[in-house]
Amino acid sequence: MNRQADNWAILRQHHVSRIIVKNGLNNGNHLPNLPVALINNVYWERVYQPLVFNKIESDLHTAGWDGLELFSKAESKDRMLANPNLGKQLHTESRDYLADLGATPSDIALVVTDYLNASAIHNHSINLLQTFRKKLEPKGVTFAPVTVVQNGNCAIGTSIAQLLNARYVLTFYGEKPFLHATDNIAVQLTSVGGNNTESVFMLNHINNVGTTYNSIATELINAYLKAERV
Repeated sequence: MNRQADNWAILRQHHVSRIIVKNGLNNGNHLPNLPVALINNVYWERVYQPLVFNKIESDLHTAGWDGLELFSKAESKDRMLANPNLGKQLHTESRDYLADLGATPSDIALVVTDYLNASAIHNHSINLLQTFRKKLEPKGVTFAPVTVVQNGNCAIGTSIAQLLNARYVLTFYGEKPFLHATDNIAVQLTSVGGNNTESVFMLNHINNVGTTYNSIATELINAYLKAERV
């Protein structure tokens, strides 16, 4: 096996690399025959970039929120990539910490997690959170503390909302980077009730290119208000 073919075989061992093939992406957009080293740089640097809690905490504080630092059961990015189920569950210490808070019941829990793109979370999540809150607070909607989760994925928000006594959870998570748009996040709104959860709405590929935080927040709010009327 030649060196380039061997590199691609290594990439395909990880579940997140399925979006990349030798000459293009899974959405059918054809790309030039780029060197594997370039794709490694663009793709894996974003995937492995660590979430910097202190930076997010500072941004949240500026926006008028406090952030709670949590960890998934995936103790490293390697473990999360090898076993995505670990990214769905809180580490025992983080779970106990939330349980001990005795949080006041609220309407919406707000969860931020790096998953596959910490860079995108740093660039977009706080602006979206702020826009979302400004539109809903005048309507009397209450929020649980913002939680920031290392090595989590979109499913980790449900257990956090239950521990914080929230009826819904809005989870912001970093998406797979693409060569043409490297900093994408997704947002998932989920209804939480006892042991039952139901996905209400999801938006993918948010990167503030060709759209605005205001329009994205409006879509999320409309979905939340519709779910409340049902």
